Amino acid sequence: MLAKVSLMEKEAKNLENLGIFEEHILIRFISDGLPACRDSKLFIKDLHFGEVPVRIYLPRLPSASKRRGVIFFHGGSYERICRYTARKSDSVVVSAG
Repeated sequence: MLAKVSLMEKEAKNLENLGIFEEHILIRFISDGLPACRDSKLFIKDLHFGEVPVRIYLPRLPSASKRRGVIFFHGGSYERICRYTARKSDSVVVSAG
């Protein structure tokens, strides 16, 4: 499995160098199955904090008070969990890629 992940990262880097894909977007696409897409209840955006790719999940409806923030560090595919957490807890979720 480790060799497969290493090969995937190498191929992703090659595509990024060619200007076809950004490495983190391709790896998320392969591991999560879907890129950031529309969600009627969430605003979802891919950003970078310095060199770290992150995905932000922000509930679209205004909050009655200040929103909590959740920083999610993980080692795999957690797109559904991040969406669920943001929706159900009315929190801003930052998922570090």
